Amino acid sequence: MGARIPNSGHGPRAAYGAPVSEINVTQLVDVMLVLLIVFMVAAPLMASGVQVDLPTGNAKPLNEEDPPIAVSRDAHGQV
Repeated sequence: MGARIPNSGHGPRAAYGAPVSEINVTQLVDVMLVLLIVFMVAAPLMASGVQVDLPTGNAKPLNEEDPPIAVSRDAHGQV
C-alpha cells in the first residue's frame, strides 16, 4: 500500500531511498473508521436516558464564624 522500494543508485542514501515527505493515510483511515463505529454505537445510547433516583441532602450549611487562629514564632523560638 504505502511501501517504497529502495533506490539502486550510489551514495550513502542509496540503500534507504530518499526521505519520505508524504503522509501515510492508511493508519488515519483506520482510526477514523474505528471512531465512526464507536460514535455510531454510542450515539443511540446517549439519546435514551436512564431514570436514576438520586438521594436528597438534608445537611445544614457549616457556620464558620470563628476567626482563624494565627500562630507565629520569633527569632528566639518563642510562640
